[in-house]
Amino acid sequence: MPDQSRRVVFSTETGVKFFDFEFTENGEFSVIDILKKLNKKVIVNALREDFELLLMQERGKIPGKLLKNELYFYHGYAKGKKQAWYLTDLNCQQLVGAELSSKRKPLVQLKYFHQGTGSPDSIFLKHLNFKFNIALKKLER
Repeated sequence: MPDQSRRVVFSTETGVKFFDFEFTENGEFSVIDILKKLNKKVIVNALREDFELLLMQERGKIPGKLLKNELYFYHGYAKGKKQAWYLTDLNCQQLVGAELSSKRKPLVQLKYFHQGTGSPDSIFLKHLNFKFNIALKKLER
């Protein structure tokens, strides 16, 4: 958006809007519009956390933790009692995934699928503690 805020809108091809969220540059969140059946605090909070992770609301901050295994670097950011992890390849050239976890276990996983360089062609978001998944695919116009 022109004021550096970000909007997340889910709608059908016919224009029925499921929800419309706004994330401002200073980290504030607001619900612009949402279907009545989705307008429950637990659902809105889960979607908020999902899209904060997807939109990398931690951008510009220095990671609090940096871990490495044989495949990835894990860049960790504290989010209250939770931790956001962004996974990059070992050259730090490509973002391959993200996770939101509690102190004991992962809660949400994001997987990015690339068909070359640049932004991902599709993203799969999976909740690990309840059955709720979101699959996103880049549309070319």
